Amino acid sequence: MRNSILITLFLIQFILVSNTTYASNGTSLIGARSAALGESGIALNDFWSAINNQAGLALLDKINVGLSVENRFLIKELNTYGLAFNIPTNNAGFGFTFTRFGSTFYNETTIGIGYGMKLGRNFTIGIQLDYFSLKQANGYGGKSSYYFEGGFHYKISNELKMLGHIFNPAIHSDKTIEIPEIYQLGFSYKIHNQASLLTSIKYHSVWQISIHTGIEFQFQSLRARLGYASKPEKFTFGLGYCYKKLCIDISSSIHSVLGNSPQISLSYGF
Repeated sequence: MRNSILITLFLIQFILVSNTTYASNGTSLIGARSAALGESGIALNDFWSAINNQAGLALLDKINVGLSVENRFLIKELNTYGLAFNIPTNNAGFGFTFTRFGSTFYNETTIGIGYGMKLGRNFTIGIQLDYFSLKQANGYGGKSSYYFEGGFHYKISNELKMLGHIFNPAIHSDKTIEIPEIYQLGFSYKIHNQASLLTSIKYHSVWQISIHTGIEFQFQSLRARLGYASKPEKFTFGLGYCYKKLCIDISSSIHSVLGNSPQISLSYGF
């Protein structure tokens, strides 16, 4: 069954490769915490802001590095890997990121350099330049392109935050690669000291509008999470644990047809 699904996905990919190459890049967020919260990660301020919403780079307080691995639908050829390295400065921060999706048969790689800065006590912005490379086997060759992404973070009150993010606003360098445009607006609300509610609305140039929401409970160093995403529809859950400078997050999203997509993330602060 899994092999049939995999073959079907790649047949669709190769049928579409005529004058235009379609890329799946940008369709999901990186990090098990975001995945467990219905992929509402733009509304988070955490280590994976370097990939999910660069405005959060300005709010980090230490150098850190992290790795994330997702086994999409339990098919190794659809694995997604994410690596980030963040360096904070005075009222700002830099992020260096690497993501890879696929296998030797078909893969997508993105390398990014991001920067976030504070514009006052309650407002931060961020921007990132990405280099995207797509490679295909069996003589289909590969393509590459550059594009931008960026976001903002606005603290309305101690409990409520508003965040936004744009991904590839129709200005990437190679028009033969159909990289989706994505626009997101999200909110984070701290219910009390041990629970936070997150929600975001996403416009995707192919999938149109989707809703993402999640809730996180904190018990000292342990965190429990639940979430939901509307398109493609899936239910999500996960756990997180921090010990001194090391944080470990695990999650799984459940698609009604394609099954589970487990993910694990590690980050370490110096």
